[in-house]
Order: sequence, then structure tokens, then C-alpha cells
Amino acid sequence: MNPKTARRILATHYEDPNGDIPSDVEKALTTLEKHPDLMSEYRDQAVLDKKAARHLSDTEVPEDVIDHLASAVSSLPASRFRWNDPAMLAVLIGIVLLVFVLAWDFLGRPASFPPDAIEIAADVCGIPAEKFEEADLTAGEMDDWFVLKGFDAFTAPGRLAGMPVGSATLITSGSIPMAVLEIPENNFRVAGFDAAALDIRIPEGEWRFTQLEKSLSAAVRIEGTQCVLVVHPGSVETLRARLE
Repeated sequence: MNPKTARRILATHYEDPNGDIPSDVEKALTTLEKHPDLMSEYRDQAVLDKKAARHLSDTEVPEDVIDHLASAVSSLPASRFRWNDPAMLAVLIGIVLLVFVLAWDFLGRPASFPPDAIEIAADVCGIPAEKFEEADLTAGEMDDWFVLKGFDAFTAPGRLAGMPVGSATLITSGSIPMAVLEIPENNFRVAGFDAAALDIRIPEGEWRFTQLEKSLSAAVRIEGTQCVLVVHPGSVETLRARLE
């Protein structure tokens, strides 16, 4: 077997620790032993394959994607399809990897903290104390207060609604109007703004948390047409315990 053929066979081979090594793969490995540069390249690829397998092992592929893939494979002409054909294996591996990447993006993206929300958190933290006005209400009662100031549809979801407010203000971040309030008891600053104004895409009614800095954490949530952002000078664990 020549090096070119050996390289093509190994490029489509995934090393299964619980399976037998096909005879063509054994021949390819024997060929590569005579070519140290190709053997080194193969070993590097095997390491990458194992790392990818560890990362993707827990990824749940949606049933409709699996059904579509099975349908596509079953529709291949039997006379032209051979499992040991390196070209066909390469195509199938490419399809499977594409499915994993799409699933990774579909499942992983909603769980991440939106970058636009991080920028808003920085603006909220930077509001000077003198910009705030006293507001002796709970967060859930602040909607009318903000309406009188020219901001509609402020929402304080979940446990946040019953927390007493110390002060509040209106700001503009870029061109986006925001209602901001302070909750001294929990050391929160809370901002509410139009959810459609920024690229913040998370499931409605679920908090997303992140540790912005060692002494600053943040949470974000979509509630109806509003996005609610909370910043706290403490750990994510403390913030989560007070909101959930």
C-alpha cells in the first residue's frame, strides 16, 4: 500500500477502543510506520478526534435531525453504496460532524450569557448615584412610576417583584431607553429595556447568569416584550440564590 492510499484510509478512520481494527487500517498503519511525518500527522489527528468525542459525547441530537439523516442514508442506491468505500465514509463522517456542530450551536447558544447584555451591565454599573431619585415602592409596583417618567411596560419578574426599591432613574444606553432601579437590601441594580432592541436571545422566563468580574455578577431574563438585567457586586451563586 502506498502512503497516499494509507493516508486516505486513516483520514476516514475513527479509533474505537472497544472495536476491532479493520485489516485495511492495519495495513495503512504499517505503511505509515515507514513514513514518520505521516505517522506523526495521524497521531495528532487521533488526539483531536478523542478530544472532539469527549466534548460531543453528551450532545443530544434532535430526533428530527436523526430521522432526516437516516432517511438520507437509506435513500442511497444500494449498488453504489459500500461501507468500506473511503470516499463514502468521508461523506458520512462530514454529515455527522455537521449535525453535531449544529446541535452544539442550537443547544449551547441559548445557555450562554448574551454579549450585548454584558455591555448593558457595564453601562448600568457606571450610573452615578446622583442620577437616581428616591422611590419607596417594591420593584413590582414601579411600572406606574416609570410611566410617569415616560417609560412604558417596565416588568419586575419572579422574586424580584417583591423586593423594596430605594431609588430609580431613566437612562439611554446608545439609543436604547432604560428604566433602572436600585434595591439596597440585596445590593442590586436592575435595568429594564425593550427586548427587541438588542441581540439577546434566550428562552422567555429563564434567568441566565455570568460572573463579569471577580466582584461583579449579572443575570438577564426575557419577560414578554421586556429584557430585565440585574447586576450585583458579589458572586453568581449569591445572585442566583436571591433570584431563583
